[in-house]
Amino acid sequence: MSLLVPPMPPVRLARRCCVGPCASRFTVVECFQNRKTDIDRKLANWDRDESVLAGLADACLPPIRVELGPSETQLPSGMGPDAVVAVRWGERECLFACEAKGRSTPKTVDAAIAQACRYSALLGLRPLIVVPYLSEEHLAWLEREEVSGLDLCGNAVVLAPGFRVWRSGRPNLYKDSAPIRNVFGGVSSLIVRSLVLGRAFPSLKSLHEFTISRIASGRLSLGTVSKVVTVLEEERLVDRSADGLRPADPRAMLRRLLQGLGSRPMLRFEGRSELTHSEAWQRLETYRASTPGSRCTTTGLGSAMRYGVLSTPRRLSLYVSDLAATRGLLGVQETHVFPNVELVEDGSEVAHFDRRVEGGIAWASPVQTWLELMKAGPREREAADALEQMLVQGGRDSL
Repeated sequence: MSLLVPPMPPVRLARRCCVGPCASRFTVVECFQNRKTDIDRKLANWDRDESVLAGLADACLPPIRVELGPSETQLPSGMGPDAVVAVRWGERECLFACEAKGRSTPKTVDAAIAQACRYSALLGLRPLIVVPYLSEEHLAWLEREEVSGLDLCGNAVVLAPGFRVWRSGRPNLYKDSAPIRNVFGGVSSLIVRSLVLGRAFPSLKSLHEFTISRIASGRLSLGTVSKVVTVLEEERLVDRSADGLRPADPRAMLRRLLQGLGSRPMLRFEGRSELTHSEAWQRLETYRASTPGSRCTTTGLGSAMRYGVLSTPRRLSLYVSDLAATRGLLGVQETHVFPNVELVEDGSEVAHFDRRVEGGIAWASPVQTWLELMKAGPREREAADALEQMLVQGGRDSL
């Protein structure tokens, strides 16, 4: 049973804090106690991982005290944990084999857990990881794996004989410097959407080609695709092997796209037009073909009927690159009484990505449709569940 410890005011840990019979063996220090010689340790990461252990001296983790231990814990092979750590709560103490990492991505945390468990088994100590930040999800993950964890922001889960501590809620003070800060928003998100749609790609090049074939401008660098995939690997959302790339968890990718969607001000216009939908689309496609840069796609909510998940009112709901020109083209008169046309000015690559043209009508991508349904009401979210099932089970083949 975990003890839930409420947040407490910041307390600076003493530089030297020794209690009981172990006082001669343990001292809180600001240096790396036991440099690793594992072949999986990259030299470029040493300084970063060192600073995480050094940062424990300034971490705020009441009611526990954390002290770094001696360096005589090398294994015969020359390998060993980054440090032996003593965690104390009152008179209780537990020793841990500690693995420190300078990043907090799921892939890095997973590697730290594996290494800490390996050394704890060899040394007869309990496993512990230290990273810059541990989220609620990280803490729950560590508890399931029966591994303790500390961060430099004041969050912790400690699993020791005689006491357990869960400490959460402190904000992340160490934002990760990823190659692209938010791969789930903007143009970068189109690569994530492609992975959800295409499911598997033999190479980065094939993913790049799949994506640009669905972008109106056809412009996206292979370097951007590579950076996005690197971030997704770190997040354990993409598996890369000799066979190529595939999403590890399409549902999680959809949820991250929803989180990264954000909101921005867009011009909207409602009114009535005397044109039928067929006549309106004929005019729109003729105009688009003769006007460079012109874009027109049914909104995601308006496209739900195309995927058979929701019956929507017979209303022409469109993303357009030029609202004023489209209004004149369709002869739309402004009214809020039974409008049959909704125009949203959005010429971005995201809104028009993967548009599906059928019967002269350009429908939104199933991913864009899912995102908009999820942001709407209960009825629409229920329809989104059905569409998600199709996306996850069949990808582009079923849509």
